[in-house]
Amino acid sequence: MTATNLQPCLSFTLTEEGGYQRLSGDPGNWYRGRLIGTNMGISAVTLAAWLRRGVEISDMRDLTVETASAIYRQNYWQEVRGDTLPSGLDLMGFDYGVNAGVGASLSALSDSAVAGVAYQAMNMGRSRLRVLQDRLGVTTDGIYGPITSSALAESQPGQQVARILYVSRLQERRYRSLDGFPQFGAGWLARLARRQARALELFDGVSA
Repeated sequence: MTATNLQPCLSFTLTEEGGYQRLSGDPGNWYRGRLIGTNMGISAVTLAAWLRRGVEISDMRDLTVETASAIYRQNYWQEVRGDTLPSGLDLMGFDYGVNAGVGASLSALSDSAVAGVAYQAMNMGRSRLRVLQDRLGVTTDGIYGPITSSALAESQPGQQVARILYVSRLQERRYRSLDGFPQFGAGWLARLARRQARALELFDGVSA
């Protein structure tokens, strides 16, 4: 169980989402034909559903971290079953769910749960495999050969890291498949890189 990781995961996502904005070109900023804005990544429609009433600009502008965190916990953390996920993987599932949708996040987590560790290593991409190899203490050549295979088979922590990196690769593939990738892809991939790095820190026990 990793319930104690909720706060560092929330901190990461709230930082990534930023503060109040009121952009007419963003559908999430609108509520019943009125430009309300978003705050900390919470859309006008989401806030209205949470409050169970219509929302005004002042509601969005004055949204507290406590309310935003409660929304994220119920609508995303609980939906991806964050408390049941290993440390690091919980952030991968939670933040991706916020950014790309709970369904997409659950799909990647489910795929990683049934894929064998060798399959994960062979399909995470060379750059991620080098990260794994570095942690296993073998040559970081980005090639899954017998030495890497043997080291991975003998390392339980390495296998957990492999799953984090494999989920990261699945998330990258999903981003690249989206129609908005030409416009927003650079930002999505940059966030993914930060998510992966922070997930590995959480796996290592770096909570602050």
